[in-house]
Amino acid sequence: MEDKHAKLSVLFDRQANPLPGRDPDYPDEDQALPVNARLLDHVRQAISIAPGIAGNLDYIRIDFLVTDDRLYVGALLGRRPRHLDEPGDRSGNRTALAA
Repeated sequence: MEDKHAKLSVLFDRQANPLPGRDPDYPDEDQALPVNARLLDHVRQAISIAPGIAGNLDYIRIDFLVTDDRLYVGALLGRRPRHLDEPGDRSGNRTALAA
């Protein structure tokens, strides 16, 4: 998770536990985004709704955005299931969507 205005970041695991390290854009220790209850609520909400958005895709990246203390899906980058690929198709069938 990153705060682009403050130039801070923090990483979380699937259980919303903070991880060591930073986003590559803000890698230094003094660029650590403070973890608080409100931030954890947003992270847990994102973690809980991501599988419903992902459906049966083999791969999906979901970017979330928090504005005015509300969580939004900002962008999706996905791939349809491999069993739907045409034989010999190596294009990846990637689809980018912006909300």
